Amino acid sequence: MSEPADRARGWGVGSVVSAALAVVLIALVIFLSWAVDHEWGYLIFPAVPVYLALAFIAVVLGVIGLVVAARQRRAGGDFRRTWALAAIGVTLGAAEIVALVAILAAAARSS
Repeated sequence: MSEPADRARGWGVGSVVSAALAVVLIALVIFLSWAVDHEWGYLIFPAVPVYLALAFIAVVLGVIGLVVAARQRRAGGDFRRTWALAAIGVTLGAAEIVALVAILAAAARSS
């Protein structure tokens, strides 16, 4: 069985990777619509739900990582070295969700 610090760090890495994949997905669609052809911009419609799902997954994985790190601290382990990646993943995922909601709310008001 792995060490609790490794488990907490693993959840944090998964969270950060999921949040980064969401950003890369949207950036790729924007780049393709700008550089290749403007018709590629329609890929944003299937990309937005995937973006939202990846951001939500990042938040969930980060929260699990924080819980595992807190349990490790309770058992007398070093909490300082294990919670950072999980906290970064939760923050990035939540920021992505808030940004998407703000963009969609602004688009709904303007129409």
